[in-house]
Formats: sequence, C-alpha cells, structure tokens
Amino acid sequence: MKNRKAVTLIELILVLAIIGLVVPTATSMFLLGQKAESMSFEEFDIQSDIRVAATVLNNTIRDSGGVFILHRDNANKLTEEWNYIMLNDTKDKLVEWRWDNTTNTHKQVELLSVDDGSTLDIVYNKNSKPNEDNVLEFTLTVKNPEKGDRSINSGLESMNSLQVVDRAYGKVANTLAYRNDKKLTEVSNSQAVVSMVLDTSGSMADTLSGGKPNNNNKSRLEIMKNEAKKLVDGFSDYPNIYVSLVPFNTTANGAREMVNVKVNIDENTNYFTNIINSLTANGGTNTGDGIRRGYYRIKEFNEKEENINKTNKNFMIILVDGVTTFASATEYYVDTPMDIIDFDSDQGQTIIHEGQIYEHYKTEKKGIIFIRYTYYYNRTSTSYFTGDGNVSSNRKTSRDSNIIQYPNGIIIGNGSNLDPYGTQYVDEIGEMVRSYKNGTNEAINVFVIGFSSKQSDYGSLEDIAMATRGDKVFYTADSQEALNQIFLSIQREISDALWHIGGPN
Repeated sequence: MKNRKAVTLIELILVLAIIGLVVPTATSMFLLGQKAESMSFEEFDIQSDIRVAATVLNNTIRDSGGVFILHRDNANKLTEEWNYIMLNDTKDKLVEWRWDNTTNTHKQVELLSVDDGSTLDIVYNKNSKPNEDNVLEFTLTVKNPEKGDRSINSGLESMNSLQVVDRAYGKVANTLAYRNDKKLTEVSNSQAVVSMVLDTSGSMADTLSGGKPNNNNKSRLEIMKNEAKKLVDGFSDYPNIYVSLVPFNTTANGAREMVNVKVNIDENTNYFTNIINSLTANGGTNTGDGIRRGYYRIKEFNEKEENINKTNKNFMIILVDGVTTFASATEYYVDTPMDIIDFDSDQGQTIIHEGQIYEHYKTEKKGIIFIRYTYYYNRTSTSYFTGDGNVSSNRKTSRDSNIIQYPNGIIIGNGSNLDPYGTQYVDEIGEMVRSYKNGTNEAINVFVIGFSSKQSDYGSLEDIAMATRGDKVFYTADSQEALNQIFLSIQREISDALWHIGGPN
C-alpha cells in the first residue's frame, strides 16, 4: 500500500494565492480585450459616420449648380429655395435644411450625430479667388475632451457650379448653402456695369477737416485715389465687371468708356491706375454733369449689340466732398434782349452768372489780344443739358430775342456755394437715372457717398439721393477707414448681384 501525503496548510495557501493572482489578471486581460474591441467598434462607427457625412458634403459640392459658404449662428431666416448644411445649436448634429418645393418650407435631415459629451465642428475654406476655380475645402471634426479629436479633411471641385462664393465676410465659414436648378443658368449671362462718378473739385485738395495736407493728414483726393484703386482691384476677381471712371468738377468732360476690369488688370495695362493717379483737384462742383456722363456710359454699354441679350446689373457710385455749385444748361430766357459778343475759345469755358452787369478783361498772347466777356443778367427760366458728350461753349443767339441757346451746353452757377440751379440740374438728371431700364429691365442701383468730416459739406447728399434713388439713403465717410469700409460693402453688393436669382442669407 502506497503512502499518501496530505496537503499541508502552507501548500494550500500558496495555491490559493497563485489562483488569486492569475484569475484577476486573466479576467482583466479578458475585460480589457472586450473594452478594446468595444472601443474599436465605437471608433470605427465614428470614423464611418464622419466618412458618410463627408461623402454627402463631397457629392453636394460636386453636383450643385450654385455654392456659397457662409457664417451662421443658427437656422433662423433661411433663404427660400436654398439648401443649407450646418451644425445644430448644440453642435452635436450635422444637419441639412432641405428646401421642399411642395410645402415651401425647409425640412431638417440629420447627416451626423455624436453623443458621450462629443461635439462637432466644421470649417469651409475657399482659398482661391472666386473665379479662379471652383475648389472648396472643408474640415469636419468630432471633439471630445477625454478621447481627443478626430477629423477628416477634403477638397473637391464643384463641377457644375458657375461659381463658389465665400460670403462669410471674414468670419469662420461654418455653413454650406447650395442649390441646383435651371434658374442658375441665368447667372452665367450676368454682367456688372459700374459708373464711378468721383468728385475732383478744388476742395478735394484739402484734408477731410478742410485744412491743408501735411505729413500727418492726407488730402481728400489722395485718400480717394488710394481707396478707388483698391475698389477697382477688388473687382478684378470677377471676369464680368465693367467700370467707367467719371471724374467731375466744373464739368465731367473727362469721362472714360466702360472697360472690363479683369482683362485690363490681368494684361497689366495699368489702365485704371494711370487714370486715377492722373486726377487733380480744381474747379467747382457740377454733380449733375458727373451723373449725366455716368448715366450715358451705362446706357451706351447696354445698347451695344454684344450686350443687348445679357443680364446687365447697373450701378453708379457717386462720391462728392461738398455741395453742388454748378449746372449745365442749353437755353436761357432773359428779361431783355442782349447783344452777345463772342469770345476767343482759347480762353476756356464760359461761366454764366446772374445779375445786371457784365464785365470783361483783355489778355495778350504772342502779340494777339484776346477778350473774354462774362455776362450777368436776370434769368427767368432755364433748359438743362441732358444729352451726352462734353459741355462746350458754342452758342447760337438771336439779337432780336431774349433767347440764348447753347446746344452743346454751357456751365451756369455761382461756383462756390450751394446753387439752386445746380440742385435743379441734379434733380433732372437724377430722374433719368432713377427711371432707367433697358433690355433686361435692370434699373441703375445708386450709391451716394459724402466724403468729408465737415457737416457743412453734406448739404447736397439728401438731394442727390432723392434725385437718383428716390429715397434719402446715403453714406458719409469722415476718414480713410470709413471710405474703405464703404467701398468694401459696395464691392460685395455688386459681386453678389451677379447672381441673378439672388444668393442665400
């Protein structure tokens, strides 16, 4: 019979101790494996959801006919007929607000949702110029303070879109607005036609406060030149914006034709820069003459054969630094017949003032005596010059009547203070601008800017706005920064208007 040894207490304790060490470790390893597997599945689900949402965004960008990126804080006041992809208020869902043509409302469709304390973030980037390409980039991120961030980056070209427009205006672009319908085909036919009517009267040589310029204070003209060049350069981002520069003082005889901005800047012709740099400050303020020449530059462009079937968006920017002091007229009726004596045209423009007397002076040039007469008389009524072309002094008069005619226009007014005939002239030309529609029924959208820090220089702004716009809306710029912001606002409004159907809010 064999001897059997009993298990001692010490051995039993050692066995139990070993089991106590092995089992928890094995259990922990098992549970850790299960947790890792669970986390792996969770991570896979999150990454999968992000990729699905990114695919929806990619397809939307690629196939849409119109794409805008915006900054929005909520889903209030969405524009009809536009679809939006954006985060909800709590930033745990990426949703699409899809326009329903049946109910004429936006319906919410969930694209991606996160929980466990995570939040979402999305940022869109249009790094190239608006018309350079239609590539749009975006970054979609899931944020969690414990698990870290997971992101997906994508960049895709909108194949069907006429233009990808960044309208975030310097803020973070967190919303994609898009649409795809037949109306968008009208956009490719749109052109912006802009007359820049710029004051170059003598007071533009002063500072904004009215003093003489120095190292610390630039003249109004210098500031305007700098900002006008920036504005035109901003227009060069678009292939379909045309600009006419119309400087004016006593007359607007230096008006230039309507020219494509992008073509000239791309070809480095310095066309606009050279014209703006050449502007000098002198003479009075014949605002009506500037508006007249700006009006005809728009009308002339729209009536060209190649533009008749285009959607021409018409704009006029009127910048003045003081009150209206002159007008342009063609015919006068005076109290009594007058004997008119011609003067040599070498002496320049004739300026007619009111009164009872006349005066003259003689000058000698290369042995020839020139006599200039300025007539003062009581005027009973006036016909203003409303045609196109430069104002000249060619007169037709009847010595036996009290009618004096200047078929090509002559300058009238006091030249230094607010002139009632100058205001009447602005009213008459403004009516032409306000009622203008041609071809595509596109009226002229007018921006009126007062450029001075002296309140007394704003005396004609309301009159100009009422005449050209039919309301009392105008800008005032009392600094270079203010003018810069006004021009940027105008630039955005003009570029946005190229979308004939209207862009989204």
